[in-house]
Amino acid sequence: MRKKMFLFSLIAIMTGLVACRTQKAAEVNVISSATALHAGEWAEQEARTQLAGKYWKLVDLSGELVATEPGRATEAHLIFHADENRAYGNGGCNTFRGTYSVMPGDSIHFSPMISTMKMCLEGMETENKLMQAFRQADHYRLDGDTLTLNEGGVSLARFKNELKTEE
Repeated sequence: MRKKMFLFSLIAIMTGLVACRTQKAAEVNVISSATALHAGEWAEQEARTQLAGKYWKLVDLSGELVATEPGRATEAHLIFHADENRAYGNGGCNTFRGTYSVMPGDSIHFSPMISTMKMCLEGMETENKLMQAFRQADHYRLDGDTLTLNEGGVSLARFKNELKTEE
């Protein structure tokens, strides 16, 4: 009988130790996941801060230089507003706005842009290509004062920070 009690006690103790160890491992996993999530949120916030509040003038679309036509008051540009994840600007003729999200790994996504519907004689092709770039972009790259929107490593649109104040 004593052997059975001893064996039962030993099994109970071992079970308790295993359960304790499993609980600690689970707690470590939860803490690691929370830390990774916090780091991801921090990276996203940092990216939004780097993009926001700057006047990004469009200079290149799919490898073709974009120039503002002489006599045009409006140049194609993009502005990010970090607090509300808004993106807005002008395509050269129409104003547009929408939302954006950035994720770790320099991933970016734009909502479909809402735009005014003016029909301009000049610049509509550029504007249409810019709206297409927003739909296709999956990553961005910041290099000094240059922002590039990419799809699968291919440049869709390149912008320069013109240091103008936010609209």
